[in-house]
Amino acid sequence: MEWHDDALEGEEGGLAVDKAFTLIAEGPSALPVHQHKHKCSEAKSQFESIERDLTLEAFAPAFDGEPEAARLARAAAATACWAALAANIQGTLDGTDASVFQELLAFAQASHEAAQRRAAADAADVRAGCQQLPAGLVLAGGVNSADHCTTFPALAAFLRRHGCYVAVMQPASFGRVPGDAVGEVLRQVSGLARSRVEHLEGLAQWYHDETGGFMAAAEQQEQQAQQQEGDSESEDSEDEQGAAEDQAEGRRLRRRQAAGGAAAAAAAAAAAAKQATNRQKPLVVIVENTEAVDVQCLRDFVLAASEAHAELPLTLMLGLTTTASALSAMLPSDVMDRCLQPRQFKLASAMARLDSLVERVLLGGSGRWPGLLFSQPIISHLTDTFLNHYYSTGCIRQGLQVAALSHFEKEPLSALAAAALEGREALQQACAKLAPKVLSKARGRLGRDVAAAVWDAMLGWSRWAVGLQWLLAAAEAAGLHSQEFRPWKLIELALGQRFVSDELQSMLGRLQPRLRQLSAADVAALERQLEQRAAAVWCGQEAAADELASLAALAADQGGLEGNLQQGQQEAQQQQQREQQREQEERQLADASAAQAVPEAEAPAQQPKQKKKKKKKDVFHSKESRNAALLQRANEQAGAKGSGAGPAAAATKAAATPGAQLAGWLADALHSLLSTPPTKLPGGAVFTCRNTAALDCLSAEPRAALHLALTEPHSFLPGLPRGLGASSSQEDACLAYCLFDQDPSCTNLADWYQAFAAVHGGQDQGGQDASGSGGSSRKKAAVKGKGRGKGKASAAAGAAAGAVAGAGAGMSAQQAREVAARFSQAAAELQYVGLIKPAKRRRGDYMQRTAHMPAVEA
Repeated sequence: MEWHDDALEGEEGGLAVDKAFTLIAEGPSALPVHQHKHKCSEAKSQFESIERDLTLEAFAPAFDGEPEAARLARAAAATACWAALAANIQGTLDGTDASVFQELLAFAQASHEAAQRRAAADAADVRAGCQQLPAGLVLAGGVNSADHCTTFPALAAFLRRHGCYVAVMQPASFGRVPGDAVGEVLRQVSGLARSRVEHLEGLAQWYHDETGGFMAAAEQQEQQAQQQEGDSESEDSEDEQGAAEDQAEGRRLRRRQAAGGAAAAAAAAAAAAKQATNRQKPLVVIVENTEAVDVQCLRDFVLAASEAHAELPLTLMLGLTTTASALSAMLPSDVMDRCLQPRQFKLASAMARLDSLVERVLLGGSGRWPGLLFSQPIISHLTDTFLNHYYSTGCIRQGLQVAALSHFEKEPLSALAAAALEGREALQQACAKLAPKVLSKARGRLGRDVAAAVWDAMLGWSRWAVGLQWLLAAAEAAGLHSQEFRPWKLIELALGQRFVSDELQSMLGRLQPRLRQLSAADVAALERQLEQRAAAVWCGQEAAADELASLAALAADQGGLEGNLQQGQQEAQQQQQREQQREQEERQLADASAAQAVPEAEAPAQQPKQKKKKKKKDVFHSKESRNAALLQRANEQAGAKGSGAGPAAAATKAAATPGAQLAGWLADALHSLLSTPPTKLPGGAVFTCRNTAALDCLSAEPRAALHLALTEPHSFLPGLPRGLGASSSQEDACLAYCLFDQDPSCTNLADWYQAFAAVHGGQDQGGQDASGSGGSSRKKAAVKGKGRGKGKASAAAGAAAGAVAGAGAGMSAQQAREVAARFSQAAAELQYVGLIKPAKRRRGDYMQRTAHMPAVEA
């Protein structure tokens, strides 16, 4: 096979391409416009008819006599509701890494500015050799790799929106030589799809063309030289000719050149401005799944980029699915130290993504009506699948989609869920348009006013979601981060019927003591957080209006008490100032009396001595202790006039009550909001998914499936009778597996075959016992033969021959050969699917299990 070389484009190449195709028959001529439209409309109507039939087949009648229009309405509602829920989920998951994206953008911009400053400082003396590349190590945080299939493309799009040159590299993009990676980077950042650059000099040349630099300075010098040559030529021509006509022509030429020069100057100014703008754009290379990149290619690329960093300010972002030490294990230590300047960035963990999905989608934190609700068994099943099998939010999304589809297939009233997305008026109009049979069924389940029942269920969900949001906010303010206060666990508990009487009481028992210890500022911040969370939930302010009103009254009372506290503190400070002034006056009097006593001491000794006045002893050791004592005395004096009569008593009472008041109010509010789960309301039947059996297809269990298929084949083949057990009518592989699974002695190949042959009529139970003892003697003979040098293979052959001879005692030779062949084929099939394998560390012929079934199956 010869490849067509693009470089040899000419007649020979064209002929080679033409000869590769042979015209068999000409196609039909083009149809006129009106015939083409008619044909397209026929094809479209035929396609719509086929689609309608398939939809009706998928959405079977939910009850006898359900009209086809109602079934089609359920199909349309399933599409609309899942589209709304999927958009909410995707937006939430994309937002989990938004803060990390901002940090990476700031890192790229800061690294680019630092490179520009170094280039300006070293313009006269350009550095040579390796320089440290800024490298952001983007750690996946143990998240399933399936969750990050769009993370790095989304990061690239984010960086491009904020003015960066970005290239996303896969492990296969590095090829076998560094030039492959360089060419891929240039093709992505420049858009030159046919570029074959294989050196960093070409990439640096493109970067300088885009941003200006050495090439721009050379072009500017060349333009100045051309302009000087034009001016000298025009002066020489004027001096030589000197005629009037030539002077006029020269003037016209100069005006034309001046106009052209102005246009060129404007174009040059625009190009310079564009280059100045491009000069501020960082150049970023993102590498996905760095652990899978060839080590040699990665090392060569890092070395080449490090040497060219002075001319090409490159910033690396390396995606790591394990830990940062994986990069150190890939690259030598001297390359890590000389060529890279790493900084770690950690993406959201799998549990953080799960909590965000539950809090913002299922609990209404995004401000949207979710469109669908899910029962407690479904939520429990999905979280178990997440924790035990996949550890990926992708399985949560897939499970919600399967549960939603099953709900619309079975629930006759599910068509109203699409109207609920658009509001109350649309819901009323949809209820008015229901078919008579569907409407009568809805009224029998929900009451006379169907729209009001559904709307009440939606508001009930809003109240319930506000209550859980408040519980999460209070736990966060109190510093409780245990499992029961995580969103994914809280929603599972709150959907239970006895949540308010059991789990909520236990949670409040842990939460309230910590809330009582909060300061007044923390209490005020928590109250604002509760109001914001209620406003974030769809119709949360309307559904929890009473609780919000009581919260506002509580905040106002606490504000008044805080004012009284400030007034009491001011009065205490004034009392303290008065005490200090009185002490100062006493000290002044004491100094004056001491000064008067000095001349009296110099009097004659015969005069009687006057007693010296003792100085007042200061019992306080510091200024703070004196102030505290004065404040305590002021409070005691104010409290002596009557409890609550003075502002100091009110201030003392208020200082201890804001947290306690909020804790008491929160307990009452949560009991009111969480008393009834929305899935238990009558109107919740329209949008509540309850079919847990539909989720069995999510968690594949091949061992259990194989065990069930071999022990109960009628589960997969409905035409087979039930309860065959160990009978001759059973399929050979199923019979052999049942015997091997039920009888521990069948691990011996000879005993296993004896039991298989006994089922087919070759022996009875007594013969089987005899064969067991015979097998023992045969094993001894095999061991003895092995000692004589016959080996394990000869021993196995002798054991098998003895087993066949013993099993064929009650049947003809042809039947014995047939049973032996069927047993051999059944054992080979079981070994092929991986259930058994020959044992290598036991003497004789034994079989060993490779997959142990769960105890529940046994």
